[in-house]
Amino acid sequence: MIATIKTNNTLTLFIQGETKPRVLQVNARTKDILTRISDINNSYGELQQIFLEDFLKFIAPIKWIATKDDRLLLSDDGKLYLKENTSVAIYGYLGKKLLEFVEEGYPIDYLINFWKNCLANPRQDAVTELFQFLESNKIPITPTGTFIAYKKVTRVGEQKDDSRFNGLKLDKQGNVRDPRGHFVGNPLRQYFIDYLEGRIESQFVDSHSRSVKQSIGDVISMDRDLCDPDRENSCSTGFHFAGYEYAKGFSGNAFVYVEVNPMNVTAIPTDYNYQKGRCCEYTIVGLAEEEELEVKVFE
Repeated sequence: MIATIKTNNTLTLFIQGETKPRVLQVNARTKDILTRISDINNSYGELQQIFLEDFLKFIAPIKWIATKDDRLLLSDDGKLYLKENTSVAIYGYLGKKLLEFVEEGYPIDYLINFWKNCLANPRQDAVTELFQFLESNKIPITPTGTFIAYKKVTRVGEQKDDSRFNGLKLDKQGNVRDPRGHFVGNPLRQYFIDYLEGRIESQFVDSHSRSVKQSIGDVISMDRDLCDPDRENSCSTGFHFAGYEYAKGFSGNAFVYVEVNPMNVTAIPTDYNYQKGRCCEYTIVGLAEEEELEVKVFE
């Protein structure tokens, strides 16, 4: 299955079914590589294929990822691209997430959509900054390639009691779902929608100026040119979003989830360990729990 030639500096692999040998540098991983090759050569059938798959992922994760979706392209210099746009190679955070999603069985479509949105950002430096924010926080990705962050806002009026609804939420399509994400039908669905439409606490303003009115489901936007792109300016013009820990301690009496498209991110300030960011548009998708989201995807 795999033949090898080892010198002092290189390890050349001849893998059955591949037209070109793979040349690796001899390093601290070489002993582990040779052990894995022995396991492959001394196994058969399905077990051998499992060992081979793990081995290929181990020695060249980017090349392995490229075989998992025909929308991805591996260049001769080993960089990964989206076939429809080869101007910027996939890098950093996104490469790690692709490997993570493939390994754990999450849809790679989410990350392909995410990358398309990143490429649509007119300021690619903001994308690099965004990757720092995403790596520093447990931020889930949505099917459309957006991400979910946190924000503190201020309620207008008094809060009403919604305990009888036991954690029900509205998704982006207006469907009522229970805490596990299961669809809730009539008649409770209509009662819940009627309640949402009439409740005072679903109306918010931003906690800084108290002038930007917003409700769950609203798309809040401003001219991108009015957003400060300088990441050295910690507090400046633009709509703010944050990671869980930073947002939790911010001013305001309502904790909400906001959906942000990567194309609308303008800056990630360097202070506070990349815990907050600025954008020119976001959508409030619901009231946030008092615990950090542990999911990788948000549907």
